[in-house]
Amino acid sequence: AAKTNLGPTASAPKQFVEEIKRDHSKKYAACSGDMNPIHLPIYCKAMGLPKPIMHGVFSLARGVAAITDAYSLATVPKLRIAAAWKLPMPVPATAHFTFGELVDVTKT
Repeated sequence: AAKTNLGPTASAPKQFVEEIKRDHSKKYAACSGDMNPIHLPIYCKAMGLPKPIMHGVFSLARGVAAITDAYSLATVPKLRIAAAWKLPMPVPATAHFTFGELVDVTKT
């Protein structure tokens, strides 16, 4: 399938920065059902972590939201996402999301 460029190229990545607050982790745990103790402040210290870490799927969702907002892709029926996590994200934190080339692989 042909690749049609939909956004910035890999040589000119776009960045999105968001402040992640401590209560984001608790709220996400409640709505997702992911009650892993590493995400909750009252348990993480017992597990050897100085602060709770944010859910990876929450991080992915925020990155996807930034992309869909930046390029008005909210009405696109399907997106294929490739993501990599560099480090755990302790909360609170400032999250830096970087994305590069956006292509439509469905066009031929």
